Amino acid sequence: MKDHQQQMIKISGSVSDDKLLRGHPVIITIHKPDQTIQILKTGTTNSGYFETLLIFDKNSLRGNYHVSASYIGHVDKGMDVSFEIVDKIITPSIILDEQDTESSIVSNPNISNQIEIDSDEIIPQWVKNSARWWSEGNIDDETFVDGIEFLISKEIIDIPKHISSQSIQEIPDWIKNSARWWSEGNIDDETFVDGIEFLVKTGIVKTGIVKMGN
Repeated sequence: MKDHQQQMIKISGSVSDDKLLRGHPVIITIHKPDQTIQILKTGTTNSGYFETLLIFDKNSLRGNYHVSASYIGHVDKGMDVSFEIVDKIITPSIILDEQDTESSIVSNPNISNQIEIDSDEIIPQWVKNSARWWSEGNIDDETFVDGIEFLISKEIIDIPKHISSQSIQEIPDWIKNSARWWSEGNIDDETFVDGIEFLVKTGIVKTGIVKMGN
């Protein structure tokens, strides 16, 4: 498996109007194959829609994962989903487009899905999908920055040594235009990467990566 191979799984759903309270996040609980638990928080849109992205690579644990969602203490078992991370798809339980590195799992309890990690692109399609969803307001700034951090970690985006970055606070809306144009193919990868490099270097976009020198 090559170092840059990635697979992204989208977990999404909606909170009903009668339960939606502004400012309260949806809690995503991920039970991993080694029996550890990861907790993610994701916000909702004004209509109650929420979405978060799970990113897997060659270092991710192989085995069965179980994901559940809750909102202000209310657990919806109908949103529970299970899937298996494997090196090669043997018998998938659902139909996935093997040419697309983004898969969406919304709600289907007691289903076991086998996901193959496979992407040979310099910039994986899931990063472009993330840019599109972010430009449309379907994912938050922090989730979009996950894609930027991936590009930095693979040195596709270059940032200076000794740069000290921190958690994302807020990204100006005008940057979304660039993300949308790139996701639609109106600007090329190099132009988009150059723009993001400038934003990171000037501190407009802050990531969780700290690049140190020797």
